[in-house]
Amino acid sequence: MNDVQIVEKILNSLDTDFQIEKKYLDNYTSKVYKIVNSNSENKIMKIFPDKYDYEREFEVIQALSDENLYEISFAGNWEGVYYIIRNYIEGNILSSSYLENHLNVCFKLGQLLAKFHSVEAPDFFKESLGDIYMKWSTKSLQYFSIEKQNLIRKIALNNTSTHSLTKITHMDFRLGNIIVDAKETVQVIDFESVKFTDPFLDFPKIRTELSKIGNNYWLEFAKGYDSLTDINILKQDNKHKIDFCEFLHGLGGLSFIHNSNRDTDDPFFIANRHIIESYLENYENE
Repeated sequence: MNDVQIVEKILNSLDTDFQIEKKYLDNYTSKVYKIVNSNSENKIMKIFPDKYDYEREFEVIQALSDENLYEISFAGNWEGVYYIIRNYIEGNILSSSYLENHLNVCFKLGQLLAKFHSVEAPDFFKESLGDIYMKWSTKSLQYFSIEKQNLIRKIALNNTSTHSLTKITHMDFRLGNIIVDAKETVQVIDFESVKFTDPFLDFPKIRTELSKIGNNYWLEFAKGYDSLTDINILKQDNKHKIDFCEFLHGLGGLSFIHNSNRDTDDPFFIANRHIIESYLENYENE
């Protein structure tokens, strides 16, 4: 039985008239479909590779549902296949070209992430910065000299030994994972990477993207975030922490390259190695 047939079987078992309209995503971690019924009601249906990924995303979306951000219609296990059906979010993927003419949306982006970080989440998938470093460095350190490996370990120890915040953290908060509608309302999508960890891991990618448009776009985002929290992300200490989290994401990128058997001339490898090398250089020059 292929994936489409499995989805159809699940929908039939729920006694609904929903049918597949199109496939959104198909990769090694999940399969996502847009489904529609006879009343033209749209929903998103996601199929998971295992129980752990399903439970993690279910808990996250359920927590967000309590804040009226998302709504789960159906979820469960059909003959060993785990699935979630939730509300469909109208709109378009956010882009830098759109933001160039909508600076105010950056403020809303900051508020969106602040609301996301404020949601109460179960701690059964809690990971500290140290845990994440250990997991990602196992596969990524091999790409560096012994001298640099030792420096990376030293940096990690200095930045993960103290207590860090633990909040629901998207881990891939960037423009490509955000929907904006005609009313300039923004919503985050794709919860595959979510962890209960240090929320500063959510800042590096969006900072890079917004700063490329213009520094004022990042500043506007920071204003939005700070308007709903007591964290001033522009403070120098917090800037250093975001820099470290960007460095940590670089290690994660190299770990992903190793796990997916991609070559070291892959642009993704080169970009992540550059992040790490730049951080090491700045660290040594301080």
